[in-house]
Amino acid sequence: ITKDEWGCLPILYAVWLNVPPDILKHLILSQKSHFPEYNLSWESMIETLCRAEAPLDTIQMLFDLQQTYFPDQNMDWKKVAHLLTIRISLSLDFFDTWQIWRRAFRSSQNHDYHELIQELDEVQIRCFPYQTDDTTLQHLYGNLSQPLIGWLRSDSKYESIKTYRYLIKCSLPQRFNGIGVRKWRADIATLVEESSTIFSPRIPRQFDEIHTRMILYEREYNSLTIAAELLELTLWSWTWGVIAGRNPNLKVQSRLQCGAGVIIPNVLPYLTCECKEKTTMRYF
Repeated sequence: ITKDEWGCLPILYAVWLNVPPDILKHLILSQKSHFPEYNLSWESMIETLCRAEAPLDTIQMLFDLQQTYFPDQNMDWKKVAHLLTIRISLSLDFFDTWQIWRRAFRSSQNHDYHELIQELDEVQIRCFPYQTDDTTLQHLYGNLSQPLIGWLRSDSKYESIKTYRYLIKCSLPQRFNGIGVRKWRADIATLVEESSTIFSPRIPRQFDEIHTRMILYEREYNSLTIAAELLELTLWSWTWGVIAGRNPNLKVQSRLQCGAGVIIPNVLPYLTCECKEKTTMRYF
């Protein structure tokens, strides 16, 4: 099955656009017939719908499809509960919306969502067991946007919510963790923290700067990853061929002794966009 450039499948778009049930059923049965062993990435589809702020009915329809037509395909309910919490946190009234969604899953007559309900209950116990005020909500925002911190504004609840929505809708916390260069992560973290102190009209410009830097660092880190893999293969091949004489019994040992763990972290800083400065990279 070929995904589109956003990594999505036709089934997701059919659910998202609320196509007629007969067409949706035909699409599902056709996929099951042609690709019976293919496991759908349910968590990825749910994440796409949640970040797009899809309505509850649409997301619940995706759950119903999984339990009706793909009951043997497992779903990570803990991750799903986290994604739903993020989706609900984008609502204007989090606490009321949270209770509406929980009641919807509890009252479902066609399917049993006890695992999901249990995970949602654990989220509530951990994040907001008793209080439903602005302080609790800000604590929840800070929790869901980890490891990006320091962006909450003490002078404006509205600006804090706007910043939070930007961070979540652009998946910045997840993308931040995917950058393996400490200096670049520190630069993004600093820009995010600065958004809590700058003059409100300049915040959109700050968001643009954060996103521009993130795209640049993601592109550079991808290039570094490829370079590191090629360099390790070259060192391994040279060690096995020249020193070990391509002895099959020494192939694995040659990889361990090729020196990649020392050489690569000292070479990659010169391949970055800031090659004049020593950049410490986490070698993977």
